[in-house]
Amino acid sequence: MTDDALLALSTLPLLYSRCEVAMQPVRAGGVVREHTGRRATGLPLRAAAFDARARILGVLASWAGLVSAEREVPAPRRTVPELARFLAAHRDWLAGHPGGADFVAELSELVASAYEVLQEPGHAVLTGHCPIDGCQAPVRIQPSGAAVGCEAGHELQPVQWLVLRPRDAQRRTVPTKEAALAVGVPEATVRQWARRGKLTRYGSARRAEYCLDELTALADTTYDRTPSR
Repeated sequence: MTDDALLALSTLPLLYSRCEVAMQPVRAGGVVREHTGRRATGLPLRAAAFDARARILGVLASWAGLVSAEREVPAPRRTVPELARFLAAHRDWLAGHPGGADFVAELSELVASAYEVLQEPGHAVLTGHCPIDGCQAPVRIQPSGAAVGCEAGHELQPVQWLVLRPRDAQRRTVPTKEAALAVGVPEATVRQWARRGKLTRYGSARRAEYCLDELTALADTTYDRTPSR
């Protein structure tokens, strides 16, 4: 259960950031237009993204408040990256809490609903290959919001399929802002890591991108992830 919680908590800051992007007006032919595509929620994309962001922040803040009160430790600032890092540090304690199962279930629901909001409509998206028992059958996300499963019939939980990627994908890269959110550090820290040669800079001369796998490995070795007692 703690592994599922950690995976969801490492994913939510990135989804929160992508929902913010989805809320912005888009330009078409030089004219600013609102997002009007509809999602499974029945809301326009912009409203659905706003709702997803509000729920991510609210749920994480609620659980952080519980940990702070019952463990008598200072609460983090009310930002998604800091709340996620705080809860990740206390995940072992939460696993033994009477509400531990609810904690993991709510995290999984946040991940699933945010990912659903961000999906392109109209077609299934290949997200990777099934990790269950070495299956490796293709896993596709359906625009209908149906349960996610592989072509061999295994059903996957959100924390399992969100981090999958196709076999031919070399790396998962994101812009600087999302890279910083993904590991809970300032954007300046990501740039500093790149300047010092600790992190590879991908993308173009005008748009830097960084590999999520490299970021996670670097953050794990740079910061103490030992849960607080």
